[in-house]
Amino acid sequence: MKMKNISLIASLVFIIATLGAFYWLWTMANNYEVDKTVAENLKPVEIESVKKEATTLLSDLEKNSDIPIPVPTEKMGRENPFTNP
Repeated sequence: MKMKNISLIASLVFIIATLGAFYWLWTMANNYEVDKTVAENLKPVEIESVKKEATTLLSDLEKNSDIPIPVPTEKMGRENPFTNP
């Protein structure tokens, strides 16, 4: 057999295996039953209490991003600016 025929057969086997696996997964997903007792025990999240708690926590904070940072001119020219003078 030529290499072209072997690659054609291998690709057809691979396509059939992929389609078979997809069909098997599809049928397994359709047969899956959802446990509704778990969903009934869940309560909806109360957003207003979380929102109030967040505003009380953030009310005491300051915005420090607007503070200008000066250029460190006294440390310029050193080999290691993090060492003590």
